[in-house]
Amino acid sequence: MTANTVVTDRCDSGIIAVDILEARLMTAWLVPSEDFAAQAGAPNSRGRLRFNASLKPGSRDRWHRYRLKPAELAPRVLERLAERGG
Repeated sequence: MTANTVVTDRCDSGIIAVDILEARLMTAWLVPSEDFAAQAGAPNSRGRLRFNASLKPGSRDRWHRYRLKPAELAPRVLERLAERGG
């Protein structure tokens, strides 16, 4: 996401961690864009916002409440779409 990205209440940021050797989803984060913009901090020198989250189980980083197990991702996306009337 770049600093000139328009933040809208109709979008979520989806971030995934993939095990490339096993070609499987490890963890995902589904963050409402307004929350991402508020918590990501200032853009870096290239104008980009950074997302840094821990993969450690039980981590309490700033993104922990958005962390999803692979089986939770699709149902959460559907839930968010329903919340938005989509």
